[in-house]
Formats: sequence, C-alpha cells, structure tokens
Amino acid sequence: MLILIVLIGLPIVIKIFTNLGVLKLKLLPRSVVTAEMVIEDMNKRKIRPAKVEVKYAYTQKLFHDNLRNKELSRERILAIKYYLEKSVKQYEHKKFKNDAHAIYTMLKAKDITTRNLDIVQSLISTGPKQIDPNWINIAAIK
Repeated sequence: MLILIVLIGLPIVIKIFTNLGVLKLKLLPRSVVTAEMVIEDMNKRKIRPAKVEVKYAYTQKLFHDNLRNKELSRERILAIKYYLEKSVKQYEHKKFKNDAHAIYTMLKAKDITTRNLDIVQSLISTGPKQIDPNWINIAAIK
C-alpha cells in the first residue's frame, strides 16, 4: 500500500518542484545583447591577411621612428589621421587621447587594406609641401 502511494505521489511532487524551478528561472535577469556587441564580437574573430600584417609592421615602425625623431610635422600627422578616419570604418565613434594614439589604433584596424597602408606610408615619407592643404583644413575643423 505504501508503495502504491509513493508511486502515485512521486509524479505530483516532481511536477511541483519542476514548476518551482521554472518559475525561478523565469525571474532571473537576461543579459541584453545589442547590435554593437554582436559586431564587436565578430570583429574580435576577424583576422587580417598576412600581406596586411607585413605592411602594417613596416608602416607602424616607419610612423613610430619618424614620430620619435620629430620628422613628422603637425600637418602630416593631421593628414594621416584624416585619411585613416575616412578609410577605416571600425573606429568611427571612438574618442582618442591624441592624434598619434588615433593613428596607431586605426593602423591596427581589421578593415584596413594594403592600399591604405601604402598611402599612409607615402604620407609619412612625403614632405609637408606635397600634402593637399584641403585635407589639413578639413581635419583641423573636426
């Protein structure tokens, strides 16, 4: 008789406890996933091609050396920054500490191409009189 009561009562007890567990799970807060979070996660997994990495290493070293030796004028730095702002879309809304920080960060972007790096190299190595003054004026306004 006791076995019969246990067999009949056991499913009822299990049902009650599972319903309580489901109610507790429904009360737990859910994390909000935004589109920016999804895009950021996708960009973390995005890998640049080897050719871009080689050009990046050379461009970054060239910029670093010229900046350390004070061979880059303010106009050239602004021209490089302006070009990278227009060509790199990964950091559109990011605020940077200074122009050099912006350039270093945008050079690391996942969506930069070898063509962009070639242009940055040419901007670094050109003299200040060879830079289009319209770039500098527009960059200074920003």
